[in-house]
Amino acid sequence: GADNVIFDRLADGQEKLIEKTSTDIDNFSSDGLRTLTVAYRVLDESYYNSWAKKYQEASTAINERSSKIDACAEEIEKELILLGATAIEDKLQEGVPECIERLRGAGIKIWVLTGDKLETAINIGFAAQLLTKDMRLWIVKGSKKDTVQKQLDNVYASLITGDTVPHDETEPIHPDDTHAFIVDGSALTHLLDDEKARMKILELSDRFHSVICCRVSPLQKALVVELIRRGKRSTTLAIGDGANDVSMIQAANVGVGISGQEGMQAAMAADYNIAQFRYLKKLLLVHGHWDYMRIAEMILNFFYKNVIWVFPVLWFSANIFYDYSFVQLYNMLFTVAPVVVLGTIDQSVTASYCLKYPSIYNLGIKRMRYSKKLFAIYFLDGIWQSLVVYFTFYFVYSLSTNVTMLQGYDAGSTEFSTSVALSVIVIANLVVVFNTYHWNWIVWTIIISEIVFIFSYILVYGAFSESPIYGIGQQLISEGTFWFVEMVQSDNDIINSVQQTNY
Repeated sequence: GADNVIFDRLADGQEKLIEKTSTDIDNFSSDGLRTLTVAYRVLDESYYNSWAKKYQEASTAINERSSKIDACAEEIEKELILLGATAIEDKLQEGVPECIERLRGAGIKIWVLTGDKLETAINIGFAAQLLTKDMRLWIVKGSKKDTVQKQLDNVYASLITGDTVPHDETEPIHPDDTHAFIVDGSALTHLLDDEKARMKILELSDRFHSVICCRVSPLQKALVVELIRRGKRSTTLAIGDGANDVSMIQAANVGVGISGQEGMQAAMAADYNIAQFRYLKKLLLVHGHWDYMRIAEMILNFFYKNVIWVFPVLWFSANIFYDYSFVQLYNMLFTVAPVVVLGTIDQSVTASYCLKYPSIYNLGIKRMRYSKKLFAIYFLDGIWQSLVVYFTFYFVYSLSTNVTMLQGYDAGSTEFSTSVALSVIVIANLVVVFNTYHWNWIVWTIIISEIVFIFSYILVYGAFSESPIYGIGQQLISEGTFWFVEMVQSDNDIINSVQQTNY
């Protein structure tokens, strides 16, 4: 295990070996190697059998199982004899520094939560370009609460209030300086337990270019993610490759597991599974941006098409206005396809453009394509379009001197409502298509099919003598007035859609 954990469980009388091993571990860590400490304990058979029985009871307990297992483990994991330390080289995967640089360019803040020693974590930070030589490193470490609290207060005073400058800083702090915060697990234990310290960390987090938490336990990883997610009200993503990352992955809004040498535990607990860290660049910058734009546009257009459909009923004194078949099939068949296409395959920009200019990811971070203001614009536009459609046909049919007669019956009201329904369906489909960024053969096929389908439906449905709109479809298609009003409304719809897109 980690040296800070193993050393606390060693038997007395090993001070010289501990000192020598600590020196070796520090040297290994300074070289960027990942270290572990090895220790053992000799148990007689009777003691082990007695302990094994307690452990079995704890592992099968119904209540407080975890705490009972931990208590059994603490009972036997003590009085250890130190063997030494191991050190291995754990090189970064290909493309990690480039990936991190791109994510930073997108406005994403990156925190590293690792179980490595302080020196190793710093070396990894430099290798991954999280840390640079021109950064100011603010380090908080130690196991004493007072010391840790004093170090944090010193950082807070220097960066937030500007009252003092740390004694080990010889240069004054400038507004353009970049800062990195590094804290070890022992210090983090005290900081996470104190409400004021947590608030200071949250306030300081905006000032740091990079944050590295080293020698942290799996639980501490989850607590840090939870702190940022709730305290900053931010959307968090946690990525890890081992079983010790599972709690962190589950605590984040989005969990990503890397399948590989460390096993499949992280991958099985995550929302997404990738083979290498560098694939996170495409997952976020390309698919993340596309999905945000798709969902935002889909929701806005979905509400728009329902507003423009419902409000003509209100203008008609909330009585039965549309034929019942139109009400049933509006969202099921007449207007569903364009919204589905918009929400599944639309691409605001190409994948290569997303990777080349990662700053466009900020559209999602700043919520520029889905907000209360934009929602209100679409909602009010739906009301405005419904007014235009309804009252245009209303005045056309009211002022017309030639009242349409079908087989001796006055068909004016039915023709009026069918004209409004047909126009609203066409406009609702056109709005979605005009708000689509990526026009391809699928979009063309869908919109043409929808428009052809609705006209075909009216003709076929109106051909039966029992139909409530008997003969209306043929009558509308043969009227020049209907086509004139339809074209005027479509032009108005195009102008409004362009204005929304420009906004």
